[in-house]
Amino acid sequence: MKKILFVCTGNTCRSPMAEGIYNSLSSGASSRGLFVAFPSPPSKGAVKAMQNRGIDISSHTATQLTERDVRESDAIYTMSAAHKSAIISAFPDCTDKVFTLGNDIPDPFGAGDAEYEKCAQTIENYIKKLLP
Repeated sequence: MKKILFVCTGNTCRSPMAEGIYNSLSSGASSRGLFVAFPSPPSKGAVKAMQNRGIDISSHTATQLTERDVRESDAIYTMSAAHKSAIISAFPDCTDKVFTLGNDIPDPFGAGDAEYEKCAQTIENYIKKLLP
């Protein structure tokens, strides 16, 4: 089974939603953040957007991206070109497996439910294109 990794900034909004959506359609995904100060739960807006899809991410804990995560993943999908650049800069030998999940996906952190829903729908649309 392929190991898919979704990466965003803090691992509380976009990448946990991507992990939840991917795993609801397939399996083998996890998520990480580039700048995780301390283990945190997912944002309330992300949890709600996923609940609207019948997906429970409430037990997710934000986790910092590690070298091991990068090396053990078969494909890494970032939420922005800046995230992709940061990973490639740190791990230039892994360039061939780091991709941006579509166009830059705006971070809904601190926004209202409508922005989280819009973000989740965007992520879901891109993930559906990844799957056969």
